[in-house]
Amino acid sequence: MPMNPIKEQRKIANKYIIGCYSKNNEFGEKLQSSLNSTDTQYELINLNNLDPEVLSLYLSILDEAIFDGKVPEDISETLKTMKLFIRVASITNIESLVGSIQERSQIILDLKKEKNFEREKDLKFIMQIVNILENKDPYTRDHSARVAKYSLAIGEEFFNNQYDELYGKNQGQPQYEEMKHDYVVQKLNLTMLAAWAHDIGKNSIAQSLLAKDSKLTDKEFDIMKMHADFGATMIRKILGDEEFAEIVENHHERIDGQGYHNLEEFSDISKIIAISDSFDAMTTARNYTTKSDDVKDKQKLLTIPEAINELQVSSHPHFDLEKNRMSQQLDTTLTQILVNMLKRELSLIQEGKTDEVTLLSGGLDEKGFLKAGFWNDKTQEYSRDASVWDSSPKLIK
Repeated sequence: MPMNPIKEQRKIANKYIIGCYSKNNEFGEKLQSSLNSTDTQYELINLNNLDPEVLSLYLSILDEAIFDGKVPEDISETLKTMKLFIRVASITNIESLVGSIQERSQIILDLKKEKNFEREKDLKFIMQIVNILENKDPYTRDHSARVAKYSLAIGEEFFNNQYDELYGKNQGQPQYEEMKHDYVVQKLNLTMLAAWAHDIGKNSIAQSLLAKDSKLTDKEFDIMKMHADFGATMIRKILGDEEFAEIVENHHERIDGQGYHNLEEFSDISKIIAISDSFDAMTTARNYTTKSDDVKDKQKLLTIPEAINELQVSSHPHFDLEKNRMSQQLDTTLTQILVNMLKRELSLIQEGKTDEVTLLSGGLDEKGFLKAGFWNDKTQEYSRDASVWDSSPKLIK
C-alpha cells in the first residue's frame, strides 16, 4: 500500500484518520479499495517501517489503528502510551471491518464537529458573562481584551516552539506542518477563551469591593482572591470543561508555589495568563492606581520600560525583602517572550513605525505610560480603551 500522506489543504477535523500496519500489501490495498467504495471521509496512513519517534507522531493524530494479525512487539510499548482505538484484523474479514469503520467514523466525525460547535458556544457564554460583569466594573472588558491580546501573542510563539521541541525530529514528514497548525490552533483557542474568562468570577464579588479606590484590607483581599474559584466553578457547572476550569482557577498561581492555591505545578496557559494579567495591572489605570509617586493608598502605575524591568525581576528567583524569602512569580521562558516583544515594539515606536506596533497599539504618552482606558478621579468614571473597546473575539480556524 503506497503512503497516503495528509494533504496540506486538508483539515484533520474533517476526516476519520486510520493507521494501517500490515506486512501484506494485499491487505492494505483491499482495505483501501473497500473504503473507497463507501462514502466514508477517511485518510489511510501506512504505519509500516516507521521508527518509534516518527510512529508516535503519526499515532498522535489517529482515530484508530488497524493491525493485520498480531501487534508487533517493537511498537507495543509505544502503543501503551497512546489513548488509541486498536483493531486486529485479517484479509478474510475486511468487509465486516469496513462496515464497522463506517459506523465508528460517523460517530467520531459527529463528535469532532460537535466539539467545534461547543467551543463556539463556550465563547458566546464567556462574552455574555463578561458583558454582565462590565456593568459592575467597566474596566473588566478592556482588561480582558488586553490580557487576551498579550496571551495570544505569547502563546503563538511558545506553542509553535513547543511543538517543534516535542516533534522537531520529524520535520519534513508530509503531515508535520498540518499537525503543528492544528496543535497550535487548539492551544491558542483555549488560551483566548481562558484569557477572556479569567476574571468572570468577579461577578460573585460585591461591586463595592470591585470599585474600592484604595488598598484592600487582608479580609477584603481574601474575598477578592475567591474570584478565581468562583469563575472555575461557573465553567465546571455550565460548560463541563475541567481543563478550561483549571486554567481559570490557577491564573494567580506562582512559580514559587506561593500563589492563591499554593500550587507548584499548573498549566502553561495559566502561566501565560498570569504574565499578561500582571503586565496589564502594572500598566493600565483604574480607580486604585496612580501615576503619582505618592503610593500611600494607591498602586503605582508603571511606564512600559518600568514594567519590562518588573517582569524580568518577577520571572527570576530573587530575595523579597518585604516577605523575607526567595521569590519568583512568573515563568522565565514565557515572560521573556513578552519582554522581547515589548522591547521590539518600543524600538518601533521610537523609530516612528507605529503602523507595525500591535501589543502597544494604544500608544504611549510623553512619559512612557501606556495610553489605554483611564480612571477619571473628577467624574469617578472609567474612560474606555479605544485600542480594544470594540474587540470581538473569534475562534481561530
